[in-house]
Amino acid sequence: MRRNAVELLNGIHELAPFPVVGLRVIELVRDQGTSASDLAEILALDPVLTARILKVSNSAAWGRERHITTVRDAVVLLGFEEVRQLALLTCVIANFGNSPRVNDGFDMEAFWLHNVTVAVAAESVATGTRVASPVDAFTAGILHDIGRLVLRSTLPGAFHDALVLQAQQGVSAHDAEVRTTGYAHEEVSRALGGFWQFPMNIVEAIGGHHRSDLALGDGLPGIVALCDRFVLANETPAAALADVLAADIAEIAQICDGWERLRGRAQSFVHAVSGRAQAAA
Repeated sequence: MRRNAVELLNGIHELAPFPVVGLRVIELVRDQGTSASDLAEILALDPVLTARILKVSNSAAWGRERHITTVRDAVVLLGFEEVRQLALLTCVIANFGNSPRVNDGFDMEAFWLHNVTVAVAAESVATGTRVASPVDAFTAGILHDIGRLVLRSTLPGAFHDALVLQAQQGVSAHDAEVRTTGYAHEEVSRALGGFWQFPMNIVEAIGGHHRSDLALGDGLPGIVALCDRFVLANETPAAALADVLAADIAEIAQICDGWERLRGRAQSFVHAVSGRAQAAA
């Protein structure tokens, strides 16, 4: 029997709210009237974000005579979209990346790479199909599996048992976690999205990413669900794609220019934030 994810979150007294600056960045990028100065003014309120974005922008400007010293110049160089992506991922990692290292066999780097790959794919598909906002698609992609980190931090013993069960019996991470913790991570992700006050369409897409009845034409929930399954299938070659609509898979692959190119883009983005949020200081 599945337990109530909202009750789990209510029992976490130290659960941090999502940084206001991060939420504001997402809102500003949605507004076509936002200028580089507007975005820089908000980012300047968070020294961690400021340091990270300046570091990435100077890496991008390597070899040029000009050294990037202001957030406004960084926004102009990198572009609104990349800055928004960096800000979102930095905020998420800041909330979970400072927890003590646990030797439980969980591959945190693979976790972030999976989420970023789904996010990049979802954003590309949303842009190509125009059935959902690319900003919302990337956001939902980054957050869709975040419930796994909540389970790991709050129920470490049961979560470790899930990792062992997954390795020994070949069951999916989702099914193993339900069996050992009593919680489905997508429901925990949905509850956390609500706690962090993300828009309801993003919250619902996060919570529905394991639904098998969705197609790309179903808007944001369909895009996130299909992109997640597409990425999982490519990460695990033995996984079958029989339950995924062939037409949808073909469309995802075409829009993303194939799996290798998609993965390469995600790896480049993860590399840009590989120092973790706290390392930017």
